[in-house]
Amino acid sequence: MTTALSKLSDPMSDEIADRYRQQGYRVLVKPRVAPLTEFISRADLDDIIHAEKTAVIVALKPPEITPEVKDVSDRVASSQTIGEQIPTLYDYPVRDLTDISIYLSRAGDIIAKGDFDAAVCGAVFIAKVVMRMIAEHHSIDFETQSPTELALTFFACSFLTQSDYEILVKAIEISDRVIEQQEKVAVAQNFADQAFEVVQYLVRFHSQV
Repeated sequence: MTTALSKLSDPMSDEIADRYRQQGYRVLVKPRVAPLTEFISRADLDDIIHAEKTAVIVALKPPEITPEVKDVSDRVASSQTIGEQIPTLYDYPVRDLTDISIYLSRAGDIIAKGDFDAAVCGAVFIAKVVMRMIAEHHSIDFETQSPTELALTFFACSFLTQSDYEILVKAIEISDRVIEQQEKVAVAQNFADQAFEVVQYLVRFHSQV
């Protein structure tokens, strides 16, 4: 459902966003000029509210509230009975800034050697480390979001430009294919360089907060 309110002011849109958050919704606020194709195509959107010029609020439905269960076996049985899906938690690595600087140096060396698919995988690993740091600083619930979903959240929060977001999502997809599916993926040097630049940007962004 899309609600267009042409005369809605930005302070009013902030109030609406806060009301949604208080009800347990996840709310993303974006400039109106930003492309919304990917957001609008998602099936879990609940409402889009257009502010006068500068904001769009996207409210996503909160998870279903399920009965409390005592242990894992009870939870699995309960989920099978009532059709509940146990939320997936994503494991984002924990490293310090010294480790990150070493990883960045190694990724640069790998690009120089021409091993571009490995360089992209390394860049994605570093990105996941830094994205966790940024998410924790901004109190973003990152563990329930896949890396591509977290990248989308960063884009919605203006932590990433559209171009950087698209490069990061493509790099994550390549990394998943290479590491999880054991595929051989041909990666151009230009893209490996771009992925490396996005990761360097994320590291700089984190150092500024």
